[in-house]
Amino acid sequence: SFAVRSPRDGKIFSEIADWSASEVDVAVSKASSAAASPWAAASSVESRAASLRALATAVRRETERLSELETLDAGKPIAESRVDMGACVDLLEYYADIAPSVLREQPLELPDADFGSRVVPHAAGVVAAVTPWNYPLMQAVCKVAPALAAGCPVLLKPSPLASLTCLELGKLAAEECGLPEGALTVVTGGPPGGLGDGATRLISHPGVDFLSFTGSTRGGKEMLGASAPLVRRTGLELGGKSAMVVFDDASLADVCEWAQIGIFSCAGQICSATSRLLVHRSVAAELTERLRAAAEAI
Repeated sequence: SFAVRSPRDGKIFSEIADWSASEVDVAVSKASSAAASPWAAASSVESRAASLRALATAVRRETERLSELETLDAGKPIAESRVDMGACVDLLEYYADIAPSVLREQPLELPDADFGSRVVPHAAGVVAAVTPWNYPLMQAVCKVAPALAAGCPVLLKPSPLASLTCLELGKLAAEECGLPEGALTVVTGGPPGGLGDGATRLISHPGVDFLSFTGSTRGGKEMLGASAPLVRRTGLELGGKSAMVVFDDASLADVCEWAQIGIFSCAGQICSATSRLLVHRSVAAELTERLRAAAEAI
């Protein structure tokens, strides 16, 4: 195990497991069994949707507790944590709602009547989801919800800097959602703070069919390096340098408001931070003055 330190004062306030490689092997084996079970079949989509709705209900009920835990663990303002919990509920309900219509066999019309074609949904298999520390639970749900809806068991690996709400998500799923064993496992540990090699084993495990990562470009390179020998599907959301493009007919009041939201939310530690503005020269001076005054007022 390793200590969890408060971002407020650096004091230890919790302790979580630092997974070993052998523990990850067991978890991947259970996930593979879930992927081969009737639960993962396209015909079971309504059951999986019901599980997501049950998880959404549980997160909604526990919103305040989860928000406080997110703030204690990740250091973000409580108001932002509450918004994040609401987004988690919305995501779970969204994928529960669309799964039955999206995940069904669909015939396609071809111009030649002698031929037929159809699209048959098939789960991608075991998913390893590696998530960052700035939106701990929301980033996790962004990956977990669609994967479970599609019948893909998930091994969720949250950042060791902020894992506690993801562990709570795992508990709620196990206790209230009717998922089979191995459908959702939360793998914790890895640097910084941890010494176990579970995280390394997870991203390079041959039993993982799809690797999804959100984080730094450096981390993304490590993920691709682990996937290349396995010729494995890998999804990367890396870094970010999100420009706002401001034309001369834009509402400068709206631009100013959204630029502030983008750069100051999450203390600017966000891939969509509006850290560049490309502004038409005719309104650049006025917008600069508006932004200066707005920043000084914070």
